[in-house]
Amino acid sequence: MPPIALSSTFDASLHASIARETDRSVIPGRWLVLAAIAGLVMLTLAMEYERLSIALLSPATLIFALTFVALGMVRHAFRNPTSHGQRIARDMAEYYGLFTIITLTGALASYPVSAMTSGYVDEGLERADAILHFDWLAWYTLVAEHRALQIVGTAFYQSIYASPAILLGWFAWTNKRAAARRFIASFWVAAVLALVMFRFMPAVGPFATLAHGPVPYMPDSGLWMDQLIPELRLHLFHVIDLGAIRGLVSAPSFHTASAVLFIAAAWPYRTLRWPLLALNVAMLISTPVEGTHYLSDMILGAAVAGVALGAVAALSEALSRRTGNWQPVLVPAKAARRS
Repeated sequence: MPPIALSSTFDASLHASIARETDRSVIPGRWLVLAAIAGLVMLTLAMEYERLSIALLSPATLIFALTFVALGMVRHAFRNPTSHGQRIARDMAEYYGLFTIITLTGALASYPVSAMTSGYVDEGLERADAILHFDWLAWYTLVAEHRALQIVGTAFYQSIYASPAILLGWFAWTNKRAAARRFIASFWVAAVLALVMFRFMPAVGPFATLAHGPVPYMPDSGLWMDQLIPELRLHLFHVIDLGAIRGLVSAPSFHTASAVLFIAAAWPYRTLRWPLLALNVAMLISTPVEGTHYLSDMILGAAVAGVALGAVAALSEALSRRTGNWQPVLVPAKAARRS
């Protein structure tokens, strides 16, 4: 094929690839940026109100700052991509940047929200677990007696960082912009809902309330909530180091909400469906002990994810209908096999 014809074929392929998503009604990127900014503004006000601050000169803060600057530069440099590689780099920078800002904002917001709380709802969650016939102490004892379960459970519990990296990287690689933005939007909605619920139903988890005497095994989450929440309420804790940040939301379980969101995002695509389903089911199994969660607050976490998914699906379909280009939010299974 002559060079000119080959170039024309490449250009047509590139433009068709980009148009495949931009011609649809996707959640506008500026909406996600505004949502992230709104979260940062609310975080700043809440931290100021509770007299909290970030250790600005800590190594972790500098690393985050440099990372966001680098991602922003890549996103801006390739805003009008002329190759598939540039498009992939642009989308990865956008997706990873927005997702990291949203998750970091949510984790930080759990500190001032914790300071605003009073009392605990652990007793009610324990009663709910009893109704569900879930024995957390038996579950914990089983893990404490088997070193292999501790190692595997910790690894799967920490896989919460792996799933979004896989999803967003795959969405960028395969040009699934609509799916990526729905996923990011659903995570933002879930984070907001979880923080609002936590404000009115704080808990420290079953490890702090049920495990007494010598500790045969310290779960991955340890006793952070039992130690930090009282200090935050009494204003004895003031500076947050991003290198040691801990999400303090126990109820609803955000690990559970995240697992449901990860599975939902991966489900329409055969390449991702079963690997991420297996990974996140394993994470859910590890969550009661490693995350020190009641089964009842895990159910609440799943409900949070369901509401977030429903809200974002409704928004996406409303945008599609407005542009006269409506299509179901989820890709049918047969069509997904071609992905």
